[in-house]
Amino acid sequence: MNDVHVVVSWILPLLVFALFLGFFFVLKRILVSRLLLWARKTEVEWDDVLVSAASVPLNFLMIVLSLWIARYFVNLPSELSPYVSEAGRLFVILSALYFCDRFLVGMFRLYAKKNPHLQTSQKLISTIVHLTLIIFAALFVLYAIGVSITPFVASLGIGSAAIALALQDTLVNAFSGMHLLTDRPMTPGQFIALDDGRQGTVDVVGWRTTRIRLLSNDMVIIPNSKLASSIITNYDYPEPKTTFKISVSIHYDSDLEKVEKIILEEAKKILKEHPAAVSEFEPKVIFQEFADSGIQLVILLAAKRYVDHAGIKSQFIKNLHQRFQKENIVIPYPTRTIYAQK
Repeated sequence: MNDVHVVVSWILPLLVFALFLGFFFVLKRILVSRLLLWARKTEVEWDDVLVSAASVPLNFLMIVLSLWIARYFVNLPSELSPYVSEAGRLFVILSALYFCDRFLVGMFRLYAKKNPHLQTSQKLISTIVHLTLIIFAALFVLYAIGVSITPFVASLGIGSAAIALALQDTLVNAFSGMHLLTDRPMTPGQFIALDDGRQGTVDVVGWRTTRIRLLSNDMVIIPNSKLASSIITNYDYPEPKTTFKISVSIHYDSDLEKVEKIILEEAKKILKEHPAAVSEFEPKVIFQEFADSGIQLVILLAAKRYVDHAGIKSQFIKNLHQRFQKENIVIPYPTRTIYAQK
């Protein structure tokens, strides 16, 4: 009889547990499917990540809830009760950590879709999140089963300090890369100039280095720590359209009104004809100063991208020089008059 009583005392809680677990699984399936349908209809996207991240952790919570129901509604054997309590705590901890892992990684992937320059670091950051949460999960599990985690925490602190010292340069570049990826002073495809005068197109912004393709088609690989502390001129930010100037000197005997009219005619012509020019831009002529050899003036033109302005400038100078020759407008040579006393 005692054996039968023991078997019944074990079977009844298991049946209650299985019954409620099945009920919760059906309820969860209906609830999650409706929440996903609702989340897809909303304009924001983070709610889709939230519902998806909660799907698996809900399984752990349902197991915990079923265990508690089986514990409080059925008289459990005294030797089984402590294990049920510890299992419940363990499942709650695992479900919380698993939810954080899926939600953080999901949000980063969602953000990376809108920012292509973050896709190169997506795997690295996901791995860091996974490892961090696995370490926390291991520590919580050890604490839940009664193992002191103080030595492990101390070992992690000492080990982290040793790793930080050994990988100091790598970590500095990694954090600088994260700064560049989040602050976004530049993105792949943008044309930039470094503080040493080199110009090129950003090819890849990685977690440790950034690659810049120069106009000579050479690739410059710069550590992110140096790039983050440099002064960068971004010619494509906030928009790729750019205004540039061309300096010209004309003779003092020139008719300034005529010169201005001719320059504006040629400027409007090049802006309409050149494919890289901004056709709707209104060119300007600014007379700057009375220089030593002639009157100095500046012409303002616009290009769709800074990298294309050299071609517009070259063609405009050729056209303007030809027009000046036709109109007998003199571009003076540098001259200087010297008076000598007897």
